[in-house]
Amino acid sequence: MVEQNVNTFKDAPRGARAVKALSKQQSYCEGTRDQAHTVPASCWIDLGFEYDAIDVATVLTTWPSVAVAMTVDGEAIGNPKKQSKGPYEISLTCASETHVGYAMANSLYLPPLPVGDHLITWTITFGQEVDDGWNVHPKGEVLEFTSRLHVVKQG
Repeated sequence: MVEQNVNTFKDAPRGARAVKALSKQQSYCEGTRDQAHTVPASCWIDLGFEYDAIDVATVLTTWPSVAVAMTVDGEAIGNPKKQSKGPYEISLTCASETHVGYAMANSLYLPPLPVGDHLITWTITFGQEVDDGWNVHPKGEVLEFTSRLHVVKQG
């Protein structure tokens, strides 16, 4: 079977409504890797992934060893890190703490999906031991995040 790449874009068209498929702040604050969202069928989907570290030097030296793979309904998105950007300052405020540091990210948008349920999966693999200043990730560790999207008709 030949694997097809999902058609993604760096930016949504001008004036398009876009919704995030995974909220970094929600995921970090709640400690969950699985989320569900209901979105209108006309919305573009923001598939951006963000990797954080405590300072600029750490984010720049550890980002190359983080492999990111993404799928939409089982179809691969080719080389999601190709369009990486950063580092930039981040601040995630949760009920009990604020997470301040720097991030590298990719920015990808998916055209509107058909009505129904869809599964988006991010698989992050660490190619070497990574200490981001908050957590240590051993070489070979794999983290998987999912967003279940319930696409509904508008109106």
